[in-house]
Amino acid sequence: MAELVAIHDRDEAVALKNTLEGTKLRLAVKAGKEGRLFGSVKTADVAEAVTAAGLGSIDKRKVHIPSPIKATGEHEATVRLHEDVVATVDLQVVAAKATKK
Repeated sequence: MAELVAIHDRDEAVALKNTLEGTKLRLAVKAGKEGRLFGSVKTADVAEAVTAAGLGSIDKRKVHIPSPIKATGEHEATVRLHEDVVATVDLQVVAAKATKK
């Protein structure tokens, strides 16, 4: 797992906030035919999506999902980057492609 880097100053947090808010994160998760997820999107999934997108590493404990994400579509989460810096992240939740065995 990638090592989490602490954000030490407000300027660094604001720069990451601008990057996160300017990007729509795509999360591919297992879902049924009607778009209902098998389970829900967790804060760790959002943190991993940020890392996978090459935007940096964030702590899953800093991610807040206002209501459980249990369906595909457009959703939002917030990330507290610093005491007074909170980024709103746009999430695009899509069904993962099934792999044939």
